[in-house]
Amino acid sequence: EVGAKEEEVPKPPKKKPSKKKMPFSLGADVGMATIEGENYAALSLRPIIPIGKFELALDLPVYFDVKGNIRTEDWDDWTDIIDKVYYLKYGTERDKIFGQIGALPSVTFGSGIIVNNYSNVMEYPTVRRTGLIIGGNFKALRSKFMLGDIGAPSTFAMSFSYRVGKFIGTGALRWLRIGVTFAGDYNEYANLKDRDKDGYPDEFDAFPEDKAYWKDTDQDGLPDGHPYEWDADGDTIADIGFFNP
Repeated sequence: EVGAKEEEVPKPPKKKPSKKKMPFSLGADVGMATIEGENYAALSLRPIIPIGKFELALDLPVYFDVKGNIRTEDWDDWTDIIDKVYYLKYGTERDKIFGQIGALPSVTFGSGIIVNNYSNVMEYPTVRRTGLIIGGNFKALRSKFMLGDIGAPSTFAMSFSYRVGKFIGTGALRWLRIGVTFAGDYNEYANLKDRDKDGYPDEFDAFPEDKAYWKDTDQDGLPDGHPYEWDADGDTIADIGFFNP
């Protein structure tokens, strides 16, 4: 028929992106461990449990001695239960508010130029550090802050950015952001072991189990400053003031 309009074919409805979260997952590590001088075969289960916007990761280690017996000392106290929490996470970096506390397996700032895959679990489980990440997206402002260890807050990083592209209009430039990122470690010794808590790491402490002393210049077994140490530098000449305090 002349002049007849073609029948319009209805367009299929657009599919909305799925917002389903990852289901429960379970990982496992197998290896050897030395605890209090004894060797154990170690099996560690790592379940990740999504609860709404929260994500709970557990570390459930089981140690077997040479006779095949399970080490029960890791499960007989309420504090042991707390130790089994690997990390607790809320949201993602795309959400208005997000955060994570506990283990930080991989953290990046500044597209990897400033901080690239930082981890506070390099010595886990021998050394347990409780890290923290918090941040959010507030309209055009985006922020993120990290502490490597709340107990020894030495390693940190933070970033702030603002979407200036919203003033430009349309096009790819509307997503343009300007921001600042910086990170640091103001005490490189903070994460080293310090058994006597005297502020001197065991690697530099000649008396790691004696809080009163840490230095032994002549390595004679008597600490510098000890009442009987008359020659701290080992030059066989009495220190000034030793015999005349």
